[in-house]
Amino acid sequence: MKKILCLGTLLILLFFSRFSSAQEKFIDVRQNMADSLTGVKTAVKAGDWTAARRSFDKAKTAWTQDVKPLITEGVKTDAQFQEYFNRISEVEANMDAVAAGLEAQKADDIEAKVNAAI
Repeated sequence: MKKILCLGTLLILLFFSRFSSAQEKFIDVRQNMADSLTGVKTAVKAGDWTAARRSFDKAKTAWTQDVKPLITEGVKTDAQFQEYFNRISEVEANMDAVAAGLEAQKADDIEAKVNAAI
């Protein structure tokens, strides 16, 4: 009986550590994306369109390779990811709008779209 109790406790701990590890990774990659998008705003304000594009490319890579896959996997096992999952199309639309603003070098809406994507 003691062995079963110990084994059960160990399994529960492993399950929750895996869960919290996924949450921590999501927070880290999302923060990385947010930092890159903040770099876009800073560069646009300085008129450095090349740096803004570079920062955006980093943010877009973080979104497509890290953040979005974690959301689509996380929603299967954790209800907390549902809000992020529901916003995927909104984030992608805002990222597309930022890309278009950078391409046209129009600073007007970039900050608002970056904030919405974050």
